[in-house]
Amino acid sequence: MNSYEELQDRTASDSLTLLQLVGVPRSMSTVLGRVLNENNRPSVYVSEPFNRDTSDPEEAARLILNAYHGTVPHDAVKPVIITKNMASYMSPEAFSMMENIASFTIWNIRHPYVQLGSLLTRIVNDLKVGAGEDEIDQRDIFPYLDEACDFLENSSKSQNYSKTGWQAIDEHSKQSPLSIRFAVDGYEVIEDTIDCINAICEQVGFEYTPTMISNWKKGFINIVNRNNVEETSRSAWTSKVAQSTGILAVQRASLDILTLPKGLKEHIQTTALPVYNRLKLHTLSTTGS
Repeated sequence: MNSYEELQDRTASDSLTLLQLVGVPRSMSTVLGRVLNENNRPSVYVSEPFNRDTSDPEEAARLILNAYHGTVPHDAVKPVIITKNMASYMSPEAFSMMENIASFTIWNIRHPYVQLGSLLTRIVNDLKVGAGEDEIDQRDIFPYLDEACDFLENSSKSQNYSKTGWQAIDEHSKQSPLSIRFAVDGYEVIEDTIDCINAICEQVGFEYTPTMISNWKKGFINIVNRNNVEETSRSAWTSKVAQSTGILAVQRASLDILTLPKGLKEHIQTTALPVYNRLKLHTLSTTGS
């Protein structure tokens, strides 16, 4: 039996709950994974088993199970695995395979003006300062936007703005539903925290606990840096959520679309905003759940 088949058998027999978060970068998805990992059942949170180095579902399943077996006692009752992946790292086939065994799929979104402001800030710092650095503030990124957009449009890591995640999450979210799905807007995680987390817990069958909001006790396994834990705590991509012990109400300015390069404007208007608005209809706040 291979790793994917083991996951499939365990979830099919209800001996294991697999909850997958699928999102766009800078959507608060890593934070939400830490929140849900504070449930009162034996659990492990595996961040990005699909990543820049791993696109194969069997390899991702192996990484998930290694984390699970190394964290959760073998005799645990009703154990939970929480995974978080960027939509752009999952092929349609890979997403379909994971969707087939997931108990729940949660889309993670954030308004593109805010999400892309955060993403562009990270990219500008990576390009102009160094990978994972945090020297250039969002309000100072505009002289470097053309270079950042060139990176997003045509580089080895992003083609036609693929790294923003909106095209991929659109494609995945349109597939025929095999498990229970809903969307979570990162804004609501920050601004309406208790109601938002309570609603998610009700949907997935978790008991809400105050430690989901603050006083986090459980960590997470970041597959990208699994052999270099210090990098997860250092890099500006992950440092805040790795070192935090609870949800922080951090405000981020929206981009002014009038000041953006033409290609980025078009991506926002023709892809990011329409996808965001469609998935927003499936958030708990709008479905009345």
